[in-house]
Amino acid sequence: MMKRGGFSLRKWVFNDPDVLATIPKELKAVDSKHTIKDDQPVKILGIAWLPDVDKFTFTITVNETDVWTKRKVLSEVAKIFDPLGWLAPSVVISKIFLQELWSHHLSWDEEIPDSLARQWRTFQEQLPLLTNIKIPRCILIPQAIDVQVHGFCDSSEKACCAVIYIRSKDATQTVVSRLLTSKTRVSPVKPQSLPRLELCSALLLANLLQATLPTLTVSISETFAWSDSKITLAWLKSEPRRWQPFVANRVAQIQELTPNVH
Repeated sequence: MMKRGGFSLRKWVFNDPDVLATIPKELKAVDSKHTIKDDQPVKILGIAWLPDVDKFTFTITVNETDVWTKRKVLSEVAKIFDPLGWLAPSVVISKIFLQELWSHHLSWDEEIPDSLARQWRTFQEQLPLLTNIKIPRCILIPQAIDVQVHGFCDSSEKACCAVIYIRSKDATQTVVSRLLTSKTRVSPVKPQSLPRLELCSALLLANLLQATLPTLTVSISETFAWSDSKITLAWLKSEPRRWQPFVANRVAQIQELTPNVH
C-alpha cells in the first residue's frame, strides 16, 4: 500500500537472518557484509534495539563541565529518552534533584551550590551503567495460554511510582513476568502525610492502567493492582463520601478508572 502511494520503506532490520536475506540490499539498514553485534544497537523510534538478542537497550552520553548551572543540568536530564519508564528508578532521582534545585531560586545560568554540584556529579557518574540494562522486546512467553496484568504502586516522602508487569503462562505451567511500563512523580513541595502520598501513587497506577490496557492486543484474563498501604486499601473499599475532599476525590477517581481490577 505504501509503495502504491510512492512511499518506499527503507532501512529494514530483522532479528531473523532468513527474513533479512529476502530484503534487497538497498532497502536494508545495514549492508549484507555488516554483521550486527550485541554492542551495535539500531534505533527504533528513538529507542536502541539489539536485533541479535531481540532486546531494547539504552545509549547514554555524559557531558563533563567544571561549572554546573540549572540550564546545563536540565539539558542533561532531558537527554535520557525513556518513554515507557523502563529507567524510572534512576530517572526519578534526577526529578527529585531538579525539585531541590528549583527550591534554591537560582537563575538559569547561575552556578549551582557546591553541595548540589557534588550530588549531581555523583549521580551523573553512574548514568553510563544504564547501558547494561536490556529489556526483552517480546513481553509474552511463546504460546502463552494465560496472560495477566499486574500493577504495583508505592510512595515515599520524596516521590511516588506505579509500574505494570505482564505475567504470561504456557501449557507447561512455565510462568514469565516482564516489565511493560512505569511512571513516577515527585511528591508535592507542600508536605503531605504518607497515607495521602500512597493514595496518590494508587491514582497514578489507575491512570497508567487506563492508558495501557486499551493498547494491549492480547487477551487478558485478569488485571490486578497492588499496594502495601492498608490505609489506602481501606479507603478504596469504602464509599468516597465518607472522607474529606482530598481523599474522597481520589478514591472516586480510582474506583471509576478501575472497575474490573482486582
